[in-house]
Amino acid sequence: MRELNRFQLSDHFNLREFQCPCCGRVKLHSAVIDALEALRSKIGNKPIIIESGYRCAEHNEDIGGAPDSDHLYGWAVDVRVNEMSPAEIANAAKRLPALIKRLGLYEGRDCVHIGVVEREDFPSRWGMP
Repeated sequence: MRELNRFQLSDHFNLREFQCPCCGRVKLHSAVIDALEALRSKIGNKPIIIESGYRCAEHNEDIGGAPDSDHLYGWAVDVRVNEMSPAEIANAAKRLPALIKRLGLYEGRDCVHIGVVEREDFPSRWGMP
């Protein structure tokens, strides 16, 4: 399955970057790619590193992810950018509200949650400066 995921989705992202690290499966909403390409442009074309994309239920539970996490549905990614703080990434992402519906910073982690689907029972922003 991991070889099947070697598929270029856009100029800067490959499907394998979003696969679950334990099983290689992947679900990905196309709006995630649109949001990430727009964010990359907004931050001066710096490479965006996908720390966590799709998570199968088992992996999500193993890492302590939220039981109904956006990652389970391919609606979100956790990203980092070398030489940028999470707050700097989040500030750039805030300027893309039509694409990025959920945005969060995790305490003690160097990544930013980028979500593309609004969810009624979940906050749209958290941990923001």
